[in-house]
Amino acid sequence: MDIDELEMDDSGRSVGQAALVAGILSTLHSVTWADGSADEREVETGVDIATQMLGTLVNPDEIREILSNPESPGELDASSFGVDSRMMLLRAAGEIAAADEVIEDSEVDELRALGERLNLPSDLVEAFVSGLFEDEDTQAEKDEMRQIARDILGVGADTPLADVQTTYRKLMIAANVNDDKEAVAERLEELGWAYQTLIG
Repeated sequence: MDIDELEMDDSGRSVGQAALVAGILSTLHSVTWADGSADEREVETGVDIATQMLGTLVNPDEIREILSNPESPGELDASSFGVDSRMMLLRAAGEIAAADEVIEDSEVDELRALGERLNLPSDLVEAFVSGLFEDEDTQAEKDEMRQIARDILGVGADTPLADVQTTYRKLMIAANVNDDKEAVAERLEELGWAYQTLIG
């Protein structure tokens, strides 16, 4: 199935939305198939991530079909994504690589190659790849920090990343209304930390 054949919601999609769909699905597909096969856990993780990132733009069954098919759905055009979005894509790809609880060398290589395609600094990509091999205690701490960040922003664990960005921007604007400059600075710092913690 080609990305242009995907069933879209009633509102259709803009050129920007089409680029978003293509970029996310090609990124998730490349990591799903990095080791030469698509493990069911990797596919389902990819479907969950794509659904969170894309909301109703694409039907989950169609995402599943694309990720289960060894044929690539297209190429990634990193120029259509900001640096935060590119980092989110790398994090999403890492989640897929780790979904079957074994990160193969081919998956690590694909994550590094993806980092290059996303035009991310190599030291940032290497730090991310190294982080995939952290112990369970470190992961539990990160999960706890993400929950605190979600509480600060008032979003749930299943909130699509686009909605997290929108909520963050609204809260940043609202925080600037306060006349107490010190309180504003503290709130902006707290919101910034929460946002960076969630989008990575």
